[in-house]
Amino acid sequence: MAGMRNTVLAPVIAMALLFLTMAVSACRKPGCPGTPPVDRDDRTGGPDAGPAPGWTRTPPDGKINRMKIKKIVVPPIATNCYILWEDGGSEALVIDPGPKPGKAADWLNEKGLRVIAIVQTHGHWDHSAGSPALARKFNAPILRHSAEPASGMFHRPKQSDGERVRDLADGDTIRLGDNLFTVIHTPGHSP
Repeated sequence: MAGMRNTVLAPVIAMALLFLTMAVSACRKPGCPGTPPVDRDDRTGGPDAGPAPGWTRTPPDGKINRMKIKKIVVPPIATNCYILWEDGGSEALVIDPGPKPGKAADWLNEKGLRVIAIVQTHGHWDHSAGSPALARKFNAPILRHSAEPASGMFHRPKQSDGERVRDLADGDTIRLGDNLFTVIHTPGHSP
């Protein structure tokens, strides 16, 4: 009987401890009784500290470029293909068209966007196998990192494929309208 009582009481005690912990945590937030006020200038570096990391100020000319992103899920294993373009612009970058780029090509044609480059984040077939077909269709170069190996697991287009292939390195840039993207080599999943 004592074992049964402990089995029944254990979840009740665990829930009580959870609620008590949540109540104590909630009272440590700014504004709770007994909690000292937080000086926002101390946390942010002051009113003149500038933007938070990852944020930028409005450019001196006052022009803010609005980048648009369209995600297209590509079969057979649901690879995410991304299309980037500026709001009101006519040029686009296609990132990772996947093995079957037909949906991306149809969408680009429907929107009247001109592909200026096809970017491969890495050379695995599920991200890059459709790059040559899309490059031919839109007469666009394929951009990929030079460290991607040529093997059966990877699709590494060559100049002999009739495509314009440009190898990228860490620090290279890709321009789309008024926006400049910097290549950051992040090896791990693929070289």
